[in-house]
Amino acid sequence: MKITLKTLSFVFIPIITMFLFLSSCSRMDDFSNASLEFDGEYAVPLFTADITIDDILGELDSLTSIELDTDGLVHLIYRGQFTQKSSTDVFASVPIFPISVTDTFYAFPYQAPGGIILDHVIMKTGSITYSMQSSFTEDLTLEIELPQVTDPITGETLKSTNVITYTGSTPVSVTGVMDLTGWKLQPDNNNINIRYTALKANGDRVILDNVFMLFQNFEASYIQGYLGQEIYDLDRDTIYVDFFDRWIGGGITFADPVIHMDVENSFGLPVRSIANLLEVWTLEGDRLTVTGDPITDGLDFAYPSLQEVGESKFSNFVLDKTNSNIIDVFSQKPIALDYDFDALGNPDGDQSIIGFATDSSFFSVQVFIDLPVHGTANLFTVITDIELGADLEEDYEFADYAILKFNSENTIPMDIGLQLYFKDIDGNVLDSLYDLPLSQILPEKRFIKGASIDADGYSNSTENNSIEVEVPREKFEAFKQSETLGLITVFDNNPEDVVRLTNTVGTRIEVGIKVGISQE
Repeated sequence: MKITLKTLSFVFIPIITMFLFLSSCSRMDDFSNASLEFDGEYAVPLFTADITIDDILGELDSLTSIELDTDGLVHLIYRGQFTQKSSTDVFASVPIFPISVTDTFYAFPYQAPGGIILDHVIMKTGSITYSMQSSFTEDLTLEIELPQVTDPITGETLKSTNVITYTGSTPVSVTGVMDLTGWKLQPDNNNINIRYTALKANGDRVILDNVFMLFQNFEASYIQGYLGQEIYDLDRDTIYVDFFDRWIGGGITFADPVIHMDVENSFGLPVRSIANLLEVWTLEGDRLTVTGDPITDGLDFAYPSLQEVGESKFSNFVLDKTNSNIIDVFSQKPIALDYDFDALGNPDGDQSIIGFATDSSFFSVQVFIDLPVHGTANLFTVITDIELGADLEEDYEFADYAILKFNSENTIPMDIGLQLYFKDIDGNVLDSLYDLPLSQILPEKRFIKGASIDADGYSNSTENNSIEVEVPREKFEAFKQSETLGLITVFDNNPEDVVRLTNTVGTRIEVGIKVGISQE
């Protein structure tokens, strides 16, 4: 009897946590060995698989990455969206306002928005347009001075001169514009002082009629003072953790999960975080609140001093097992972290703190989860569907049983147990390799023995395993009708051992099949 086998090109994906991924799956003619030996007989190779950590890099989205520490320990990093607030987001614009000047010296009261008490401002743009009338039947010399607006280098005050020319009738109107770009504005007790002098030819001072001034297009390149106590709204975000995408049983306990908040700040004022929401969503649908003193008390962002204008200060805040309940919430099969933070400027309301902001100032915030592959597996179970690229009924038309042989070389410090479900074209389960509940696959059906570990939890050996599994007559018909195999993979290690996985560990598996006809 000639037995043929069409190429099976499918992926064999045991998962250790979510950090291991199939790097290659060879066709049967790619095997380095032409066959797998069965006690002097030969089996037809089905597939080979190399399970490594590095190969998962091709499957990550733009906000997720794998990073290695100095010991080679793998860290899975899930990042949130990058949030940045600029000066225009933080500080309200200065409104346009007209004023009526009723005397030659006028103190215009100006209260900066948002509780800001200005020390001084360097204007990026802005102007004062003036309009006034003379009822005198002669020419007048006009000078307008803003005592609180000075050249930031020379200290000279801003002045504008003009001539009101009598044209034979009254009133005579005059208009003009004073450009504030680059000038320094320093309010006097929250007043902007305006002085004008209108002189006759003999030197007498006069008062003009209908004097109006319009402040417009105010935009600062630099402001200094007490910059108010305002809440700056940051965007709510959700970080999705796809670790449990194929999970169906058991669990993983991470020894050192960490939530980080990275902050860069170029505003020269104190800013403190406000946690409106920090919840972990679990696979079972629960929402668990992350608690701890840093969340309750708020996190104070570092900020540059008045002598460090133009510089940025960096802060990294950490929620870990020492200052929060993160171990408890991350042991409940997390699938997402939902968070909403705001920032409070001048949180203590101390008006003696003189701060600054430039037109290029900003603060940025990014939250990320760091899951070191360091912990324990407790019958952690996942399922992967394998599409078969062969017509098994045709290939094994005359056979009524099979023997599968698994040869493996393993440096992963976890035991691996396997189960196969035989599925038809619609995904319905026809039968299974073992008549066992998932909870009994390990230790009863341990296909691959875990490598041993050193005192720090790192793998320090290579385990070679070989196991044969019969597919008996009563199951072989279902096996031959399979379009898909549901591969159940169970991982486990001694709960007293906390293992660390590096980018150097992995498992190589070769699988062969021998079929036959029963003697009966």
